[in-house]
Amino acid sequence: MEIADSTVAVVRDTFAEEQVPVVLAILREYGTEEFHYEPDRVHRAIVKLGQGRVDHIRRYLNVARADYRDVLYYSGDY
Repeated sequence: MEIADSTVAVVRDTFAEEQVPVVLAILREYGTEEFHYEPDRVHRAIVKLGQGRVDHIRRYLNVARADYRDVLYYSGDY
């Protein structure tokens, strides 16, 4: 799954250099299934909700897997 350049830029601005590959790998897990809707929007929402913490990225990825609309709502992008 490709991550949008704009999302990659936000990840680089938000996370420490050594965390960037980890965060991008986690984000790539969303968008691989047919039922993963709006991956670009969901990725941006997850990064926003993550607030610079890798553990939050993982948590919100799991939320998105259950219902992507939740992360869009929580991030204010609904």
